[in-house]
Amino acid sequence: MMGSMLRRAAISGGNVATDIVANLRAGTGYADIVVIGDSNAGNFDAVGARGYAGGFYDALDQGLVYEYATAMGEHATASTTYPKHGAAGSTPTYQFSTHTSTAYGTTWSRNNNGTTDRISTLDSIWKPKHLKIDGVAKDFSYLESTALQAYSSVWMKLNHNASTIRAISVRDALTVRFIFATLPHTPNSAQVRTWIYKTAGSVDVIAAQTQTMYNTGASPVITAIDRTIPADATRTETQCTFGANNTTGKGPLAALACSAFKVGVPGYAIQIFTNHSGSTSTQIKDALADATGCGTNHIKTYLQLLAARQVSANNGTAPARVLVWLNFGINDGTANATANYVGNATAIINQFKAAWSSLGYSDDTLGFIATVSHPTPTFNPAGANAAAAASFASDNRVKFVDISTVVANWTPYYSGVTDAHLTQNGYLTVASEVIARITA
Repeated sequence: MMGSMLRRAAISGGNVATDIVANLRAGTGYADIVVIGDSNAGNFDAVGARGYAGGFYDALDQGLVYEYATAMGEHATASTTYPKHGAAGSTPTYQFSTHTSTAYGTTWSRNNNGTTDRISTLDSIWKPKHLKIDGVAKDFSYLESTALQAYSSVWMKLNHNASTIRAISVRDALTVRFIFATLPHTPNSAQVRTWIYKTAGSVDVIAAQTQTMYNTGASPVITAIDRTIPADATRTETQCTFGANNTTGKGPLAALACSAFKVGVPGYAIQIFTNHSGSTSTQIKDALADATGCGTNHIKTYLQLLAARQVSANNGTAPARVLVWLNFGINDGTANATANYVGNATAIINQFKAAWSSLGYSDDTLGFIATVSHPTPTFNPAGANAAAAASFASDNRVKFVDISTVVANWTPYYSGVTDAHLTQNGYLTVASEVIARITA
């Protein structure tokens, strides 16, 4: 599909995003793709639509690009759904559990119970509660107890998607990375055990391993624990999880995220940074802002974790590269989108730029693709598109694409439930043609 339809699309901006995508398509580069938007960022439906995260996933797969890593799946969303961050829906290559417990102490629990936080110790580096995944709040798992064995109900499940050889598969040689934050405490050390089961609760692929983490300082410390899985062509599933050890100290300990990656295989990873169902561009901007949202320091930590994983995967042969896709506006309505899209998108872009720069990374390794929502009978993006095309024309790190001209007739691409969402083929069409256009 790449290169077939986006003939008349307005496009402006610079070359950073172009270079990142071109290297992916050539099979020579790595990139972490970060999706930001409303429900269209990752809308799941019964027939396989997975929003623009899924559209980008399908487009890159059809373009013969390999997936180097799963999404970086944060823990403890307050829902019983299983976020997949755009991974194939009918037979998900991977999915992440959620954690809904609000009982603290010897139980891993989410930090925010919907109204209050258990602790604010991590706020300076990790404050995810304002962000969304599949429409519910992100969070982290927290264990305060040092008394009893405590197992987590948070897990990442990997399986084999036979429909493509390019997606992450449980049959690959993989590194599973668990991300924890140890909180300041004395005199005990925090300990955690990690398991990788062949099937849920069954035979270990890797026996339980214990990691001790010391933190007697004044600030939280983030620790990555890596476990490797050898290639096995017969494997059909693994379940990766963790718990506290019962021989020494346990907490205070926070579990932030988990993912799996291949080493030495250039390609992409897609993760949804925030998926705000029903939200306007202003509400999405506010969910990231320093005063009202997760803040730039959270974005900095998030990008640092992505960059560290990518450099581990490429054996340090290249700097990490990140591509941020922003799409929203339909919930603003026509007039408000025209008035607000540019300011809100710019605010988000500037936060990511500031976070990236503060980490010491080069400007040419962080790019952005900005798009306004697709047109519907009640939403006309023309004004917002024109304003954005003009505003981003001179920004070398932003590529703006007017997607309203991707197809002549949008009706076949609307979801059967609402024209505010697209079908799987709709998201694929837009993502494919954006990729084609920016690398033409």
